[in-house]
Amino acid sequence: MSNTIEIELASADDPLLQDLRVIHVEPAPDSSRLAIVVSHYGDEPIDPDEVLDALAGATSRFRHEVAHTITRRRAPDLTFRLVPRLDEEGR
Repeated sequence: MSNTIEIELASADDPLLQDLRVIHVEPAPDSSRLAIVVSHYGDEPIDPDEVLDALAGATSRFRHEVAHTITRRRAPDLTFRLVPRLDEEGR
């Protein structure tokens, strides 16, 4: 699942999304939702609110691609959480 989201992020029209990497995907116990944890690995500083807004705007496209990847009747809802880069956590 994370590979599907990674591919979609990399090919997004929005440059804010192109530098995001999937850190973790957490399915809900009933499989109705996927919580996707992402981090920004670009060189330019970002506004987290802008990134989350861009993710919200692209969620339907991501969900469509996830639906093609899984073998379930209904695609799960997607939620996103932005976390600091792993190499920045210690700073």
